[in-house]
Amino acid sequence: MHLRARTGLRIDETAALCDQVEGAIRELIPPKELETIVDNIGLPYSGINLAYSTSAPIVRAMLIFM
Repeated sequence: MHLRARTGLRIDETAALCDQVEGAIRELIPPKELETIVDNIGLPYSGINLAYSTSAPIVRAMLIFM
């Protein structure tokens, strides 16, 4: 799942937003059907952005294993 927060949101605020989304997911999916949730916050949008820019768009990806 990809989560887009507003541009300029601080990394700690983004982490708090991801925690809220994770909480909502855990309410919807029964614990026996949900193995784990992994948040990757602050990843560059692509390898090109990583190579050529110091201010690339940032991706917040949430991996949900069921």
